[in-house]
Amino acid sequence: MRGRWLLGLFFLWLSGAVASETVLEQTNRMMLRPDIQKMESKNKDAGALEKAISQRVFVSAENYQCNSISEADKKIVCHLIEFGDAAARQDMRVWAENYQIFKQAIAKHELSLGKWDEYFKKLDDQSLEKLSRVAPLVVASAPTFFLSYGASGQQIFDEQLRPILIDAHGSKWLVDSGASQTLINIDVAKKLNARPLSGVQAELTSYHSDGKEQSQLALIDKLDFNGLSLRNVMAYIYSGDSVIGLDLLKKIGSVNLTNSGLYRLNEQDFDTRFGKCKALVYLGSNIFNTTQYLFVGASVEGKRQYALVDTGVAGYVRRKAVADEDKVKILDDGKDSLNSSMGYYTKKTVPIDIADVHKEVAVMDVANADYPAPSILGFGLLDDFDLLMDYRSKRACLSERFERVN
Repeated sequence: MRGRWLLGLFFLWLSGAVASETVLEQTNRMMLRPDIQKMESKNKDAGALEKAISQRVFVSAENYQCNSISEADKKIVCHLIEFGDAAARQDMRVWAENYQIFKQAIAKHELSLGKWDEYFKKLDDQSLEKLSRVAPLVVASAPTFFLSYGASGQQIFDEQLRPILIDAHGSKWLVDSGASQTLINIDVAKKLNARPLSGVQAELTSYHSDGKEQSQLALIDKLDFNGLSLRNVMAYIYSGDSVIGLDLLKKIGSVNLTNSGLYRLNEQDFDTRFGKCKALVYLGSNIFNTTQYLFVGASVEGKRQYALVDTGVAGYVRRKAVADEDKVKILDDGKDSLNSSMGYYTKKTVPIDIADVHKEVAVMDVANADYPAPSILGFGLLDDFDLLMDYRSKRACLSERFERVN
């Protein structure tokens, strides 16, 4: 399969292919802000590129072949989606090989991606060679396994952070479905002997650190929790709290996040629980999978919308505040455990409707928040639902809550 992938690109580039930046931008926008109803209505008659997008978004798991696409620019975009998916699987050998192919083709002017060319100029050959040697994630646990949360002792906006896992060294990890990438505190990285992958850096903005900072990608050989063992964990080293992000949750397998802990499920148990879904959950991401988030349909104050599902947010609903709100509270770094550049927040109660849940919940409106959706549904959502996700089968949903299975 990989040989046909590369061969198709090789002959395509010999002709001096140019991938339309408009097609790339449109595809990237469709995946970041998917129109679910439109995708579902067109799914039966979709071409290979549309099927690739639908797979990424969790609308469909239908197979496709990029090389069946006749238009050169759409074919390249389809291969770029596959390239991003290789990173999501942690198939770093394939990812690094194809990064090198794109990089060389751009350098030789055999291929142009417009402004996207810069992405393939960031890593040198030595960094790519190191990345290519990173093995896939290995997960060891019982077929169906439950890992309960520990106490965090941390608050944000006067609300307690709850989904905390404690590793074998006693370090705390926030289970954060709203974090695109897994993050590790610099001191925890030293404790776990995390090995930096030189040349691979990113600028992160996290509510769990003091604003923006440069971070370094690293490899953790062994990360153990009580009954759950992870090998070859990729994470970014930074100054804030350690976070298990969406990238790692996708690779762990079939997972069920509850308000008391995390399940890793066997196929049969996952299928049983998925049969009790109440609202489908979708995946938004950029084309390279470096930005990603989960979202679900909801109604907040009577307004239908797609809301982010972010277990790293305390409380039930958070939104971006309007500047002229009354009764605002100015943030304090030490007291509120958050950098004060976000300005202020307000609290009030609003009606919310998700599937068959209709209730009044506390909403927090935060100033200077750069949210990709009108509302964020925080950890309080798990008081009413379980969050199920299986990346391999492209399925996720909010289901009815299940009792713990020992």
